[in-house]
Amino acid sequence: MMNTEKKKWKPEHLRTSRIIPDRLAYWAKTTPDAHFLRCGSPWLTFAETHQKVEEIAGGLASIGVSKGDRVAVMLPNRLEMVLVILSLARLGAIQVPINVYLKGEFLSYQLNDCTAEYIITDKSGQVSIFGLLPSLPTLSHLVLVDDEGIDVDDVTVHLLDDLVSANSPAPKVDLRSTDLVSIMYTSGTTGLPKGCMLSHGYYLAVPWSWYELGLLEEGDVLFSPMPLFHTGAGVIYLMNALQGGLAYHIDTAFSASKTIERVIEADATIFLGVTAHGIALLATPESELDTQHRLRFFQVIPMEEADQLIFEKRFNVPVQSKGYGQTEANPATLCGPEEFGSHRASMGKPTFLYDVSIRDEDDEDVAIGAVGEVCIRPKFPEVMFQGYWGKPEATAEAWKNLWHHTGDLASENEEGYLFFAGRKSDSVRRRGENVSAIEVERSIIKHEGVKEVAVHDVPGELGEDDIKACIVWHDIAPDPLEFFNFLKKNLPYFAMPRYISSVDSLPANATGRVMKYVLKDKVPDHDWDFQALGFEVARTERRG
Repeated sequence: MMNTEKKKWKPEHLRTSRIIPDRLAYWAKTTPDAHFLRCGSPWLTFAETHQKVEEIAGGLASIGVSKGDRVAVMLPNRLEMVLVILSLARLGAIQVPINVYLKGEFLSYQLNDCTAEYIITDKSGQVSIFGLLPSLPTLSHLVLVDDEGIDVDDVTVHLLDDLVSANSPAPKVDLRSTDLVSIMYTSGTTGLPKGCMLSHGYYLAVPWSWYELGLLEEGDVLFSPMPLFHTGAGVIYLMNALQGGLAYHIDTAFSASKTIERVIEADATIFLGVTAHGIALLATPESELDTQHRLRFFQVIPMEEADQLIFEKRFNVPVQSKGYGQTEANPATLCGPEEFGSHRASMGKPTFLYDVSIRDEDDEDVAIGAVGEVCIRPKFPEVMFQGYWGKPEATAEAWKNLWHHTGDLASENEEGYLFFAGRKSDSVRRRGENVSAIEVERSIIKHEGVKEVAVHDVPGELGEDDIKACIVWHDIAPDPLEFFNFLKKNLPYFAMPRYISSVDSLPANATGRVMKYVLKDKVPDHDWDFQALGFEVARTERRG
């Protein structure tokens, strides 16, 4: 009998290519006219992308950017963001992707922690940075991708177009797989955010599991509306395309009502997103366009089983909802197309890149079905982060007993599938972002009326969390609108609490640590629901 099983495609040099600019140069030479990138622009071929990357790298080198320099990049989804990612990798500089919605202490902390000397941003980003300049002693150069900006003292402002038009050649740089590409900040789940040090080898190993499992095929067109300053769009999906010579369409902004139309127009074969994208699409009116695409699968991680089935029926496309990873190690679990329809509530199975163990408080393996912490260790060089920037103690703590401790809880069944069971750490998942409760508390406590505050998650809509702040006031609570406006000025929109509860005191243990589980159990009500009051951060107010 003839074997009809489809052979999984593995691109040439998949395992041996460990340097990002070398991979781009390879495709520019072998398939120069193939589509590679589109982000609010016409398609760029591999050859065109390579040429632009060389030009930008030369321009940045002309102002002193060189190997090992930390360069913060604070840009929304636009073509320049992708080109800057590749250009800094070409120079061996260490890019620090910054969430464009950060402001105040959230923003200054990350820029100071990485000691960034350069920042590449747009006009809105410069507005966010302007008032922080006195607290950013290392920042000396600001590169604008827009054609105008604000003159500032003590910081040299450059226009990216001017740097490129000078036609400065990009220098030759000796790069190794162990050299850092980026410092990617985590959510700060047990304290302030930590910068994960990610190498060239890490970036180009991320796609290995995708190709090994047969998730990607020759000729695929990837489509994602996710922000490029996150690991998903800026590392996993970009490197998937770069490793396999695939086309990558990055939406500049997500629009549920227009997504299917854009998917069709891009001729996309794979959609890559998060839960909120899938739920938002289900909430749109049904259309004859719903099944006119050529998607092979629609990835949204995670997604409730019932919603998966409804989505598959309506849009006539398999849903891939199984996968797990952190910036420190990705993907730790995943599944191939043949497993899309099984164990839909699971995180998938461990990939071949890592050993994955579910461990108890004594760092011993738990029994099958028991809940424990997800712990990971690498099977190959440079497939995990190199540690936390400037935080050797935190690195050692995460790697105790030679296992990376994720802080996430899960169980494993007899077939090897993992099932998520919650987080050990103090973090909230909201609007597609991991929000550090500690950072939110640090901003709220600056209000003159706040004596003490504790922030925790509450069940929200769209499968994510809402944020609640329990506050002890110095005197009486302020006017709700006044307090909302204070929060709006000091917090990113996605970190804004929805609920405020006034309490007489915060429950604490013998060491003074607030017992948030008691707050969750004993303070279920709230005084203010900003959403019910009609208070919201307008889309036009989210930046600057």
